[in-house]
Amino acid sequence: MNSQRAARLVLLSASSLLFSQAIYAQAIAYPMVPKSSVTPGTYRPHIWFAPNSANLVHDPGQPACNSSNHCYLAPADILNGYATNFIQNSNGGSGITIGIVDAFYNNQTASDLASYSAYYGITGTGTLTIVGTSPTCGSAPSAVFNAGWATETNLDVQMAHALAPNANIYLVTATDNSDVNLLAAVTCAVAHSNVVSNSYGGGEYAGETSGDGVYNSGVPVLFSSGDTGAVTESPCTDPYVTCVGGTNLLETATSFRSVESAWSGSGGGCSSQVTAPAFQSGYSTSVCSTARGVPDIAALADPYTGVANYWGSNIGSSYSGPGMYCCIGGTSLATPLTAALIANIDAARVAASKAVLGSNLNQLIYQAAAGAYYHYRFYDVTTGSSGFAAVAGWDRATGLGVPLSAALASYLVNIVP
Repeated sequence: MNSQRAARLVLLSASSLLFSQAIYAQAIAYPMVPKSSVTPGTYRPHIWFAPNSANLVHDPGQPACNSSNHCYLAPADILNGYATNFIQNSNGGSGITIGIVDAFYNNQTASDLASYSAYYGITGTGTLTIVGTSPTCGSAPSAVFNAGWATETNLDVQMAHALAPNANIYLVTATDNSDVNLLAAVTCAVAHSNVVSNSYGGGEYAGETSGDGVYNSGVPVLFSSGDTGAVTESPCTDPYVTCVGGTNLLETATSFRSVESAWSGSGGGCSSQVTAPAFQSGYSTSVCSTARGVPDIAALADPYTGVANYWGSNIGSSYSGPGMYCCIGGTSLATPLTAALIANIDAARVAASKAVLGSNLNQLIYQAAAGAYYHYRFYDVTTGSSGFAAVAGWDRATGLGVPLSAALASYLVNIVP
């Protein structure tokens, strides 16, 4: 990012404090949708905001990023840090469709994406299609506006496009945030996409695997692990879901990973309702015994090492006007980042005359971690804590760790039929 853009980012992030200076004068990160707003049978997004004023710095080269030293990562930093640029092979997700599911509807999502792309100079051939589910899948969006969910939608769409700019995005807007209507939206997304990203969840409950028929329908389905450390959430505990936890990422001055640790808010643990699937034998079973352990993998989530997003006047009217806001995080960030990685891998598989990945993604991920290849294909997060300490091997904070994009892609493209 050039100095002019960085200066603008500082100014805009400073202005974002105006809407709540009394509460957030110290620029403490907080969830965009409070936990207290969720009622039984509803879900909330896992997006966090770390409003900032004068102490915003570019992450690369920083020794630490926290509440007194907010760091931001540009899309190019993430591409380098996760080596995603090495697997794009000029595909950038070309020909692949990323399904994104969110609740409610913001009619400025497309224009906000255009503004975000222009700000960062992101070009690509990917299209954005926005649909609703009522009366049928693919209907015109009809849900009402909700500012908290609109920020989630913008994060999902903008980050997926940033890391897979040639992939098409199929955004399905559930009529509300009820688990029933969100599952209907996932059903719609699965039918029109190659990978589906979901960044929301809620408490576990008896019978939570009722969505198995949707999640096991031939398409990788990703969910965020939550934003309450050491707590399991549904649907991320479903055995057919790839559950994505969160990390704090620091980079060298040249935008390569320096160290990555567990984010304090990364949800995870041993499910109280779901039995461990066979692919987790020898991994989570050493900790969770016969219970499903989550997360499976992890990616950038800490809002203090977060990203900027563009908010138009619809969202800005709830805060302090349109512009780039920093810093955004949560496992809501980790999930679309991972979906974009899968889209790039899918594009490479298609270029190699192979089929796209399916709902056996978890099996392939754990298979890729077997034996001596584990530390070659995954960055094993061994520092930090979510309430559960990150340790060597699978753990309840970051799962297997962070995919090493190029090596994991090589396995999934060149070795997996």
